[in-house]
Amino acid sequence: MKTMTISIWAIGMVAVLGLALYLFCGKHSAISMPDDNAVSQDIIDSAVLKKLYGRINHYNDVSIWSSKNYSMKHWGPILAGEQAKIDEIREWIKGLGDKRVSASYSGWLDYYQLNLDEAWKELRTQNKKKEMDLFRANWAKEREAVKRFSDENPIPEPPRKD
Repeated sequence: MKTMTISIWAIGMVAVLGLALYLFCGKHSAISMPDDNAVSQDIIDSAVLKKLYGRINHYNDVSIWSSKNYSMKHWGPILAGEQAKIDEIREWIKGLGDKRVSASYSGWLDYYQLNLDEAWKELRTQNKKKEMDLFRANWAKEREAVKRFSDENPIPEPPRKD
C-alpha cells in the first residue's frame, strides 16, 4: 500500500512539473511562435535571404579553386559584376523604411562581400590551390607509407561471423 501511495504521488508530481514546464516554455521558449506583431530577426533574415537568392551569386575562394581556372580574363568580369550588384543593393537599402529589414540586407551583403573578397584573393594568390596541392602531396606520401608498412608487416584481420 505504501509503494502504491508513493507511485501515485510521484506520478502527480511529474504531471505538475510537466504542466509547469509546458506553461513556462509556451511563453519563453525559443521554439515558440512569436506574436503576429513581434517577428523575430531570424524570420526577417530568412525572408531577406530569399529575396537575394538569384540576385547575387555566392562566389568565394573555393569557387575559384574548384573551377581550376585562375584566368583573370575569365573571373575578373564575373567578380566585378557581383561587386556591382552588392554596391547597387547597398545604395538601395539606404532608402528602406524598416530598419530591421535594412539591417538584415546589410548583414547579408557583408557576408557576400566577405566571400567575394576571398574569391578575389584566391584569384591573386592561389593560396587555396597551394594548400590543396600540399594536402594531396602529403596524403599521397601517407598512403604510400601505409602501403609500405602493410606490405612489410602483415596486419591480422579480426574474426568475422558471417
